[in-house]
Amino acid sequence: MNITFAQCSTIWINAELISFDANVPTRFGTQRSCAVGVADGFICCIAPMSEWDASELTDQTVIDLQGRWLSPGLIDSHTHLVFAGDRSDDFELMQRGVPYLDLLAQGGGIHATVRETRQASMRQLLDIALPKVKKLIQEGVTRIEIKSGYGLDLETETKMLKVAKAIEKALPISVSTTFLGAHVFPAEYQGKEDAYIALLCQQMIPALAEQQLMDTVDIFCDPNAFSLSMAKPIFEVAKFHKLAIRAHAEQFRLLHSASLAASQGAKAVAHLNYLDEHGVKALATYDSCAILLPLSHYYLQLKRLPPIALMREYKVNMAIASDYNAGSSPLLSLLLAANMACIHFGLSAEEAFQGITLNAARALGVDHLEGSLEVGKVANMVAWDIRSPQDVCL
Repeated sequence: MNITFAQCSTIWINAELISFDANVPTRFGTQRSCAVGVADGFICCIAPMSEWDASELTDQTVIDLQGRWLSPGLIDSHTHLVFAGDRSDDFELMQRGVPYLDLLAQGGGIHATVRETRQASMRQLLDIALPKVKKLIQEGVTRIEIKSGYGLDLETETKMLKVAKAIEKALPISVSTTFLGAHVFPAEYQGKEDAYIALLCQQMIPALAEQQLMDTVDIFCDPNAFSLSMAKPIFEVAKFHKLAIRAHAEQFRLLHSASLAASQGAKAVAHLNYLDEHGVKALATYDSCAILLPLSHYYLQLKRLPPIALMREYKVNMAIASDYNAGSSPLLSLLLAANMACIHFGLSAEEAFQGITLNAARALGVDHLEGSLEVGKVANMVAWDIRSPQDVCL
């Protein structure tokens, strides 16, 4: 894209860039004292201020950032944001020592949110969701992934995904949609797990794919949810319908579900508290992104940490997300998640910032368009009044 500033519609000047451009060999991909030109929603020019000539301009909009930092828009790559009800009772029980998985086994947890979400109308779900998304936008989030998974029947899963699509139309944010019908087995299919998997594969995924309501199919792999043998046919059906795949993997124990998902072509796997070296190698081999969810880890008071040092050693791309949901991470802040990744997981500020920009874009398969400040990418940008780039995550 060879466009001059005179051909741009909007130009940001006197900007300090946090670009995350791999071709810029500085921490955070920083570039000092720059001008950034935009046309038709895309970045067209990035140049030092010494190359910017105001005399060439006609009616362009010029925004003087006066030395503020400019970064890519933030991306929350893993949320369960559309739901009804709350799970404050679950929190009280967990505080008394009841493990989260026991709540699920007793019909609480996800099952409680399923009951509430099934009863809510699409309008009610949208009204609940919009203020939450507005809060994320205020933090600098320009793309969010939203999962279904609190319906576990075709009607409610469809309703949830339509709400996610409606959010994108109502607010200035891009939404990646994920079908998580394989979240847990619904109450009416307890003891009839094979029948529910058949429902997912033969009816739900085909119907939702035909309506183009989701980009990705996700699976919660756990002995209390879906085993590896159950996951395989779901992955296969998703790929048949040309959908991306991903997994909740190794959250509470090691099942080797991350390795399976990566080998099947998953762009990302999430949680990973019990990931072993074999799993880390698989993520590296298949270029699958690790999504770290420190707020869920914190809220559930889990002890086992993801193997950060191993992932660094094998150069696995690490994204960070809020995992905002009704029960195990009701903490609505991507910036807090980035901070917790530094404080609790030991990431550097640069790793954390890249985890909510470029690596988050990689996890969602949109890094060719988003996640860094480069010519040709979408002009989703955030201006920060900060001393240095690391201040965003600290």
